[in-house]
Amino acid sequence: MGTGILDFWQREVFRTLVLLVATVATVAGFHSVWVMVIRHWWMPQRLGHIMKQQGWTGPAFRLGVGSVPEVVEFVNKQGSSPLAIRNFDTVLTIIPQYALFSKRYGDKCFYYQGSELRIMVTDPNLVKEIFLKPFEYGKFDVKMDKSKELFGHFGLAAVNGDEWVSHRRILDPAFHMESIKGMVKTMMKCTASLLQTWEQKLKVGKGSTELEIYDDIRMLTGDIIAYTAFSINYEKGKQMFAKVDDLVFTITKPYNNPLFWIPGYRFLPTTNNRKFAKLKFELNEGLKQLVQGRQDEVRMGKFPYGNDLLGLMLLALDKNREKDMDMSKHELSLQALVDECKTFFLGGSETTSSSLTWTLLLLAEYQEWQECARAEILEVCGCNINNLNATMITKMKIVGMILNEVSRLFPVFPFLLRTTAKDMQLGDIFVPKGITLEIPVHQIHRDPKLWGADALEFNPNRFIEGVSQACQHPQGFLPFSFGPRYCIGQNFANMELKIVVAMVLSQFQLSVSPNYKHCPRFMLSQKPFHGVQLIVKSLTTLS
Repeated sequence: MGTGILDFWQREVFRTLVLLVATVATVAGFHSVWVMVIRHWWMPQRLGHIMKQQGWTGPAFRLGVGSVPEVVEFVNKQGSSPLAIRNFDTVLTIIPQYALFSKRYGDKCFYYQGSELRIMVTDPNLVKEIFLKPFEYGKFDVKMDKSKELFGHFGLAAVNGDEWVSHRRILDPAFHMESIKGMVKTMMKCTASLLQTWEQKLKVGKGSTELEIYDDIRMLTGDIIAYTAFSINYEKGKQMFAKVDDLVFTITKPYNNPLFWIPGYRFLPTTNNRKFAKLKFELNEGLKQLVQGRQDEVRMGKFPYGNDLLGLMLLALDKNREKDMDMSKHELSLQALVDECKTFFLGGSETTSSSLTWTLLLLAEYQEWQECARAEILEVCGCNINNLNATMITKMKIVGMILNEVSRLFPVFPFLLRTTAKDMQLGDIFVPKGITLEIPVHQIHRDPKLWGADALEFNPNRFIEGVSQACQHPQGFLPFSFGPRYCIGQNFANMELKIVVAMVLSQFQLSVSPNYKHCPRFMLSQKPFHGVQLIVKSLTTLS
């Protein structure tokens, strides 16, 4: 009898547990579905309705994919046919969403990137207001966007509000011009190594040969950032850069697939997703070992901080701790330090390689500007480019004008994104929380109202009186963003660009190869779809 009662209660307890688990699972399932419905169906349509009431228009919302299929179809129609090198009217291929929807709906247009509503802001006065209010208009943050994994979730590029202020205060000293000056020789050493390789190829070609420079430039900028970020562990730094390079490829590969923007697609075990997860893990763990290793060496007194970016960052962090006993204000987690290193790699290689490639291409195309730049470099540095130093670099006005014009026509990031942290009033526009503001830099840099009738021409002379006089509005030129959240690596990038250009032009004559096919495309940054082939000649042979 007792055993029967015990069995009965065991069965009842088991049934109750099964019922409880089933109930919890059902409730959780309904909750997840409800959240999905709210976030990915009701919310985007609600935001679209609010904007339509203010006179904004855009395509109809499509569940899951938004306007992505229309943009993909538009891009595919454009094809990858080469353009004329001097044709800078590339809005159709670089920011097709702007070309498509602004033509169809006018200046006050919006579209849906998946379930996220984006409005396009081209008025420089509104752009100024957005960038001067970093707390109200924070950095773009979409969890489904894999590109965030390149920067991480806790680094300067990703955080907002007080957390961003704290990070910026800690990192600023590492990117001051005085700190960057100490890296000139390192940048020159890396560049000299590449140019020596070019010289060897020219010997085979008897003083002249065709080179595919894009891959070489990518390797050079990767070499520079690996050394300047982790001079002590340079070889490991190069390994980490290679993983970042692979991550960039796996991230950009599926962007034109409309399924990519469907919620949950990134969790599917596709070949690309599995490769992405593996690379992400390996990169994160590798950088953790590098950062933690340096921290341990410094704490045990085995090694000083070092003059590389990691050492300068750790030094600045410790100095901030000494100034203020409130440690919470100046503490960066290991993961935050790792994420800052990811930003070093992307900002110091991906972006600079793009700018350098376009610069060398345009110098090869516009021979008169190549000669002007070379004459200035010779005047500033003398006959021995090895004497180059930071003071000389600041005197290269013509080279600076050329770099500014290249940045105008080929901005690394052709559009910038900000998101509203709360309901905002932007000019006369009510912008509800949850809307993304897209600033089409590529189009703003080509606006004849801002740049004059020659906006679609290569003319470095427009910067002869400086950036402030080149454009009708200060916020018409945005290669490094603007306001408190301007690119922290601006000094680093400008120094690197001038060094490489000066060393290349002092040694080689460049011209465009007949095999080059001009086809700029946006793939995380603005890149040459078919690479860049130049005819490179040794100046010593020419003389």
